[in-house]
Amino acid sequence: MSKRAVALLALLMLAALPLGAQVLQPHAVVLLYHHVSEHTPPVTSISPGLFEQHLDYLQQENYQVVPLSQLLYHLHGEGDPSQVPDRAVAITFDDAYLSVYETAYPLLRERNMPFTLYVATQPLDQQWQDFFSWDNLHEMLGNGAELGGHSHSHDWLARQQAGESDLDWQHRVAREIDTNIERLEAETGLNVTSFAYPFGESNRWVEQMVAQRGLYGLKQQSGAIGVSQNPQRLPRFPMATGFASMERLEMALDTRPLQVADLRSDAEYSSLTFRLSGQGFRDSQLNCFSSSGIPLAPLLEGRRVELKLPESLPGRNKVNCTAPAVDGSGDFYWFSWQWLVPRADGSWPNF
Repeated sequence: MSKRAVALLALLMLAALPLGAQVLQPHAVVLLYHHVSEHTPPVTSISPGLFEQHLDYLQQENYQVVPLSQLLYHLHGEGDPSQVPDRAVAITFDDAYLSVYETAYPLLRERNMPFTLYVATQPLDQQWQDFFSWDNLHEMLGNGAELGGHSHSHDWLARQQAGESDLDWQHRVAREIDTNIERLEAETGLNVTSFAYPFGESNRWVEQMVAQRGLYGLKQQSGAIGVSQNPQRLPRFPMATGFASMERLEMALDTRPLQVADLRSDAEYSSLTFRLSGQGFRDSQLNCFSSSGIPLAPLLEGRRVELKLPESLPGRNKVNCTAPAVDGSGDFYWFSWQWLVPRADGSWPNF
C-alpha cells in the first residue's frame, strides 16, 4: 500500500474517533538552502537539478508553499493557527549568494512560489564576489521574495571569543544585529520581522537579544514549526549535499513538532532532561541520536525523559529525538537541541 493510501486510511480512521480524540495541530516545515550550484562547497550546496526536483515534488504532491511571514504570524503571532494550510511549507535561503539570484530565483518565479532571503548586509554593501547585489535583491522582493536579517558581517554571534569580555561580546552582537536590520530596512523600506542566526548557532543570551528587538529567530536544525516552540528558536531543515536527497526531503516534509517542556542540561553537558508535553506520538518509541548518529537511549519516567549525552566536542553539538505518529500516517514528531562548546583555551574551531 502506498504512503498516500496509508495516510488516507488514517484520516478515515480519525474521522470515526469519538469527540475529544487527538486532532492534528497546525504546523509547517521550513526548508533551508544556501548555494544552488555544483561549484560551491558541498556542505552548503544543492545542485540546480536536485533543487528543481525538490520544487517539482512540492507541486506534484500538493504541498502548499506559503510565505514564511504568514506561518510565523499565525503560529507565533497574533494570527489564527487554524489558518495555516495543511501540508504547509516555507522555502528560505541564507547569506545572499549569487546562485540564489541566478539559479533558484528563476525556478521559483516560474512556479509562483514565495521564498525568504536571510541577508548578511556587508557582502552587498562591499559588492563581494559570488553574492547578489542590492539591485538583485530589489528585483526578487518584487517577485515573491521576503526579507529577513542574518547579521551584518556573518560573524559568530553565539561564540564569545577568547579574551573578549562579556560587555564587549554584548556590544559586538548588538552591532551585528542592529546594523544588519538598519541597512536592510533603509535599502528596501520594508519592516524586518525575523532573523536567521549565522551558522544556525544561538544561545539563550543571543536569543534574548533577538527577542528584545521583536524578531523571530530561525535556527539551522531539524524539525517542524508548531505553536509550542520558543519563537526565537524555530527549526528549519537544512538541505545540502548528503542531506538533500529526495528521500530526505520526503522525510522532512512528513515531520511534525515534538513538544517538550522543562528542558534542562547540566553545566558540563553530560545529561539532558525534558518533559514530553504534546500528544499524537508514541512516547515508548522515542529515539534520540547525537549529531554523529550515535544512538542515545532515553530513560523515561512517565513523560519525563533523561538523556546521557556523549562527550562534547569543540564547536557545535546536537541531539535529535523523534517519535512516530499514532495515526498510522508514517509521520514522525521531531525535536532537536544544539549546544556550543569552546576549546579548553577558550578558542573555537572554524566550523
